[in-house]
Amino acid sequence: MYLAGNLHTSVMQLKKIFLSFLLFATALPALAEVRDTMHVNIREYNNELGFYQKANRDLGDPRFMFYDDKTHIEFGVGGTVRVTPYVSFAGETSQNATFLTGTIEIPTNMASAFGTVLSGTEVHFKARSYIGEHKIIAYLQMGARMDGSVGLKQAYISFNGLSAGIIPSFFMDLEVGAMTVGLCPEVQVEKYHPLIGYTHLFGKNWSAGLAVEHPGLDLSAFSFVNSGKNYGVDREYQPAPDISAHVKYRWDSGHLQVSGLFRNMVYRSFKDPDDPVEKWVNRYRCGYGVSLSGNYKPVKDLKLSFQAVCGAGISNYISHLAESDLELYLAGSDAEGYSDMAPIPLAAGMLSAQYNFGKCSVSLVGEYNSLLKKRFGGQATSADDYKDSFAILGNFFWNITNYAYIGIEYNFGMRFRYPMFGTTYTKGMANRLYAVLAYCF
Repeated sequence: MYLAGNLHTSVMQLKKIFLSFLLFATALPALAEVRDTMHVNIREYNNELGFYQKANRDLGDPRFMFYDDKTHIEFGVGGTVRVTPYVSFAGETSQNATFLTGTIEIPTNMASAFGTVLSGTEVHFKARSYIGEHKIIAYLQMGARMDGSVGLKQAYISFNGLSAGIIPSFFMDLEVGAMTVGLCPEVQVEKYHPLIGYTHLFGKNWSAGLAVEHPGLDLSAFSFVNSGKNYGVDREYQPAPDISAHVKYRWDSGHLQVSGLFRNMVYRSFKDPDDPVEKWVNRYRCGYGVSLSGNYKPVKDLKLSFQAVCGAGISNYISHLAESDLELYLAGSDAEGYSDMAPIPLAAGMLSAQYNFGKCSVSLVGEYNSLLKKRFGGQATSADDYKDSFAILGNFFWNITNYAYIGIEYNFGMRFRYPMFGTTYTKGMANRLYAVLAYCF
């Protein structure tokens, strides 16, 4: 009943959005010409300045674009309808349909589960115009969330290389990765949030980008309400944006990208929660990250991808660790007797291979994440002391047309935690089998 209710709610909300978009499209000038876009296959990547396409997931343009030669405006309405049933066995995650290794239950929960989600189902606008030689792109995307509701996923405007809005982080490599169902992230760095960024092209092969991004710091695990303990820390407003940058080199058979991220995180510390606010102090901690990633095609139909990430205090940017509250750890007390926190160092890596043969493709992806400090420092009291995890997935897709595909995918993952007093459980595993039917337009 719960699943049916969620699906019904999602379908009704998406239906309203589709009808609104249809009315908008029919209001376009009657003389506008409709053309079938050239960038329609999600296995193609459209390297367009000011547009943020995720490889193997998004189309370069909606399938049909309206062109008005008088106003020099191009406009299209597109989307993806994707239905994904799944079955879990011999292990489960706490996030249900999303296979995030950072949420695998410990000890292993052997209960099996079946479900169906509309994750990946979305509708979007894309508009393109020119002012002299300057190009303007506006993009809006709404889609189904995991809970069955519909919300805003991306919304931005670009003027040449200057962009602002809800955009993929500039710390992220949009081209890297393989074709997957999309519920086990195929890349290590993946974050969509508000930012202002500028990308510049240096000739045909080189590009560089710099952005100021929305900051965030989750300390919910340290709150008295959630933990039942007084750790002497509390959240605080973040006074400075995260700063990200990348440099990319592209050639005919692949690309390499080096990315960097700097964060200035702030938390409040106190000796006694009953102390007046004047006695509370703010503490500032720096987080940083470096990523090296790329694709390489040794032959036309084989694509190899990799990504290696290291840093501290950047777990919110790592797909498997997002929303896990693993940015800072409790390091004891400072010289003044206030609780001291420090960024958690981490390392992560991904390797993938995708081979296309005719209308079919197969992919194999392996990922690994490791945290080098316990969240509660020397206090081995947490039932969720994350240490590291890995995932392996394999899949097969058949492209019925350039716009529709079906597929099947198997995911396996394990999560480990630091040994704790009073229990021998240190690891958990999960298995998941997905099927998918999708249509892009």
